[in-house]
Amino acid sequence: MSNIEKGLDIANFADLNSTNSRGRLLTILEEAFNQLDPVQLLDAGVKEILSDTRAFRNVYVIGFGKAALKMYSGVRDKTSAVARYSAVIIPAGEAVPDGYSELEVLTGNHPIPSGETQSASRRILEPLRNLKEDDLVIVLISGGGSALFEVPETGFTIEMIGDTAKCLMNSGADINELNAIRQAMSSVKGGKLAKILYPADVYGFIISDVPGDDPSVIASGPLTRPVIGTGFLEGVVDKYRGACSLPTKEELATHFGNIDPAFFRDVTTRIILKNSDFVNLISTLISNCGEKVITLADPVTGDVVDVAKWFVEKARKQFSVSREPVWIVGGGETTAKVMGKGKGGRNCELSLRVALNMERDEDFLFASIGTDGIDGNSPSMGGITDTYFLEGTSKGEMLNSLRISDSYTLLNRYDSAIMTGYTGTNVSDIYIMHYGGKRGN
Repeated sequence: MSNIEKGLDIANFADLNSTNSRGRLLTILEEAFNQLDPVQLLDAGVKEILSDTRAFRNVYVIGFGKAALKMYSGVRDKTSAVARYSAVIIPAGEAVPDGYSELEVLTGNHPIPSGETQSASRRILEPLRNLKEDDLVIVLISGGGSALFEVPETGFTIEMIGDTAKCLMNSGADINELNAIRQAMSSVKGGKLAKILYPADVYGFIISDVPGDDPSVIASGPLTRPVIGTGFLEGVVDKYRGACSLPTKEELATHFGNIDPAFFRDVTTRIILKNSDFVNLISTLISNCGEKVITLADPVTGDVVDVAKWFVEKARKQFSVSREPVWIVGGGETTAKVMGKGKGGRNCELSLRVALNMERDEDFLFASIGTDGIDGNSPSMGGITDTYFLEGTSKGEMLNSLRISDSYTLLNRYDSAIMTGYTGTNVSDIYIMHYGGKRGN
């Protein structure tokens, strides 16, 4: 493609658009992605720090994560003429734009890092080894950066990091648990990139994909010291060592959080986009249509089995009180245990589990989407389930799909998997539910 595309392109919009509620939801999703596109969000911040390029001897731009290309596109007008080196690491398979001759585009693997990730990470660091106080490094950080930007600490290999991450994810570890282990095994996470870039001025622009928007957790916090102590790290080892082959507590603690605060003296980080921005905008767009909306203030977390039941119970309870249809909009990041070799992810599975908890005479719609466009090992961003979906499938089909972790295949069979490919952004997951009570009542 000649340009980095803005907004959201739902490739199977026509197939999904089988009801008025579905069509309205898909249109609202497209509008939200258009308004919150990373390309346009970076402009003001970079303009501010580059108001006088004479203040810097050299300017460097690096980025890693699922939104790296769009984030770079947002800073390009301000940096392409002055940057000595510009490079990003993106997921292998993502489309690369033409005409960006000044930008080195490298690829890595996600969600499990590999040798390709390590080679790309070493390459992006090469020009940054001997920086001076009058150099500037702009770092573009987004979700997925934990797997796409990685150089192991001494004593560990990229294969060890990948195997550990895969086992922890399959065992239901949450993002804080997973990233604590990653920070200890990595030479560029948990603030260690800040040490590499010292003594240059460093500005990190961040798109948050974690509940709570903690910069020390996003992409495993390359520019930020861990705010958790070794006690939390040791607790993760105790919790998962029965399921996963983990390094010892002593091996991990040696490489965790031991960074002189002086290395962060000239590091500034700014979150430019977060999950709640999407949640609030989607709620506003629905409300503007004259419909009742409940916006969830707290991030939704927990196992998909429990979260599905929680959404159903909340919707039914709200309807019983108000006796009018209601929308519920929230965001966060759930966990799902992998129990088979099928295709799916936490969003596909959550949408299917909500449907499993509904009765066939209930008027409902539920969508769970990964804003990066890729849910787990599936090619979809998530799924939509509703009364229309229940009419076409059976409880047995749903249970069998969940038993082998193959939620995507069933959703796709009934035109309920949302296909977008990589979206160029990543603020974790969005949940949208509509409930109108029992039909005919």
